[in-house]
Amino acid sequence: MAKKKQKNNKQTQESKEKKTKSVGLTIIAIIFYLSAALMIISGVVFILGQFNIINLTEMLKASGQDNSGLLASGIIALVLGAAYIVIASALLKRKNWARLIALFLSIFIVVNSLFSLKLDLLSLVSFLIITIVRLWIIYYLVKNKEMFKWHLKKKK
Repeated sequence: MAKKKQKNNKQTQESKEKKTKSVGLTIIAIIFYLSAALMIISGVVFILGQFNIINLTEMLKASGQDNSGLLASGIIALVLGAAYIVIASALLKRKNWARLIALFLSIFIVVNSLFSLKLDLLSLVSFLIITIVRLWIIYYLVKNKEMFKWHLKKKK
């Protein structure tokens, strides 16, 4: 009887650990969903701007740019937004391929933000926020790799 209680306590402890770990994974998925939403909104705005439904032409000309790349940028943003939704959903299902892609994207974003850093206050604050969040994502996904299905398969 005592062994059954110990076993039940151990299972309860393991289930609490899984819930705690899944909170972090849920936060990462939410970050990916928010990124997807921003990319999709950007994509729609770029595409509408290309066809002058939204008047982006004057803003682009004021910044010394033209609207020749808006359509391509819009399509790329929509595709990336859709990909981020798929990745976030797969992370919640604990798919290892999604973990690896999320790791790659986070590393890429940190490196890219280093190279695009400008020396004004807004850029520095943005850089710090993005870097801290993405480094946490990298840390979490590397440290908790056992949460993902291919690590949980038992060898027979």
